[in-house]
Amino acid sequence: MTKDVIISVCSEQYTPEGIKADESNTVMQGLYYEKNRMRYILYDEAMEGVKEPVKTRIKFDAKTVELVRSGPVNIRMLLEKNKTNMTSYRTPYGNIMLGINTGEISVADEDGIILKAAYLLENEGRVISRNKITITVKSAG
Repeated sequence: MTKDVIISVCSEQYTPEGIKADESNTVMQGLYYEKNRMRYILYDEAMEGVKEPVKTRIKFDAKTVELVRSGPVNIRMLLEKNKTNMTSYRTPYGNIMLGINTGEISVADEDGIILKAAYLLENEGRVISRNKITITVKSAG
């Protein structure tokens, strides 16, 4: 895998009852590297209604995914298989305390990297959404 990569992020959001509510697909250029047995993906993402880009860093292995976003939106999401972690999600409109209950994480090395995770977002003890994310990383060349 080269350092310069093309990153495709497909995010699916479902209601607490499992009805599909939203899907987004984003493709951007970024960087990939490995350090101390962990893998890293770095990219900037444009968000609707926000002038400056959101910087994103994803650190992962087969059991954990740490997603850190900084800029106009700040969040650190730690996804660990079969665990719930708490995070404070800072937006331009205020802070929200969220629980992230991760069901599964998988990493496949097939013509690049395919990282998948499924998790619930919880607020004040109740599920507010069911989520799936698929991140595909391929060499830019």
